[in-house]
Amino acid sequence: MPSGTGGDRPKFFSSVVGLLKIPTLRWFFLGYGLMMITQQAMLAWSPALIMREFNVKEDVAGSVAGSVVVMAVVGALLGGWLTDFWQKRNGKSRMLLPGWTSLVSGLLLIAAVLLLGTSWPMAAAMAGLSYLVYYLGMPALGAVSQEVVHPAFKGLSWGLTVFFMYMLGGAWSPWLTGGISDSLGGGARGLEIAIMIACAGGLAGAFCFFMGSRSFVADADRVKGARIEAER
Repeated sequence: MPSGTGGDRPKFFSSVVGLLKIPTLRWFFLGYGLMMITQQAMLAWSPALIMREFNVKEDVAGSVAGSVVVMAVVGALLGGWLTDFWQKRNGKSRMLLPGWTSLVSGLLLIAAVLLLGTSWPMAAAMAGLSYLVYYLGMPALGAVSQEVVHPAFKGLSWGLTVFFMYMLGGAWSPWLTGGISDSLGGGARGLEIAIMIACAGGLAGAFCFFMGSRSFVADADRVKGARIEAER
């Protein structure tokens, strides 16, 4: 764990290495990046999927896709309350909650894609529920990167979170999803399969969060005294 402040502050790269030695953060960074594979693929390609499936114009597809994303706002608000509620009962909940929400939202999204051609109302309901469940875990994830590090390294920890979430998934997921779709012949069916493959990222991310929950309490307790001191 990195230590020291002021003139004794470690160099940037040694600080990064120190943070990566924290077991919870390693699983957290990996899980966040993998989870973004699913999220970015869906955000980038859901309007195109609606256009191909129902032969509608861009503005209509964008409006439909946007209405589903509104559920993300509801999920984030509920997630903040749920995170605090569960944390009082289970010290591992900061990692367990995102694990479950990433797993369930990925499965719901797969169900939505499978239902798209047979029952669009059910598909829309599954997609909306997927976004709501996904964002239930986001407030907890925001806390993880801060609770297992010394207060002097909170900014660096969040910076690494953003770096890994894009490098491990967010930056290239839309491109890969489009490439898979094209290799399968494109059209609605090719894009459906590509998006379902992208859902594997969310499922893998859930596994990482479950693994990270095993070390979260110990890692948080290790810097608890420093956090309390910094808040005074």
